[in-house]
Amino acid sequence: MAPTAPSRPVDRPATAGGGDRFRLKADVDLVLVEATVRDQDGGIVNNLRRENFRAYENGVEQRVD
Repeated sequence: MAPTAPSRPVDRPATAGGGDRFRLKADVDLVLVEATVRDQDGGIVNNLRRENFRAYENGVEQRVD
């Protein structure tokens, strides 16, 4: 599933110059998270499944697909 387009407009458009910072809010259904898991000797752990991971957003567990 691909990320969806923002459902709300940008809080404030970016402007040239000055110290303005760009801020974008978007609701998405999918976030890709890459992870490398290593054992105590530094070797890469292979063959992990989604059941081996937990993901949290603001303290709330999220579904891992």
